[in-house]
Amino acid sequence: MRKLRKLKNEVSTTYLFKVTTMRLLAFAALFAFANAGVTNCAPASTFKITQLILDPPTSVVSGQNVSLTLLYTSPVAIDSGTITTSVTYNFIPLTPTVAPLCSSVPCPIQVGDHDGSSWFLVPTGVRGNVVTKIVWTDTNSAQLLCISINLKASWF
Repeated sequence: MRKLRKLKNEVSTTYLFKVTTMRLLAFAALFAFANAGVTNCAPASTFKITQLILDPPTSVVSGQNVSLTLLYTSPVAIDSGTITTSVTYNFIPLTPTVAPLCSSVPCPIQVGDHDGSSWFLVPTGVRGNVVTKIVWTDTNSAQLLCISINLKASWF
């Protein structure tokens, strides 16, 4: 009788774990697609983002250009720093890239309003969910800004 009760508890626990895991995965997938677009992922950063627009905003086609409007205010002058770009493709994280801030942005960054708008090409053959996180930091590793771009890419 004890063995039967123990087996029943193990089966119930395994079933509950599988059901819970499936629900969490489904919720994560829905959350990822519901939050498509561009967001300020660190509102408390040094730079204050005043405008953040992605065009197209959520769905793209492989090989398509995507425009990012990024307007921000800097309360301090910045001479140098780094840009870290992290990409997750279909929930698989790729190796982040780190580059000098001044290779992408004219330095020094003076106090005041700035336009950091740019564009990028969605590579041909990309299909699925692409999440890109871009973080700017100064030489002391203080976060200057953070944006997260979540796109759903298709072949057509």
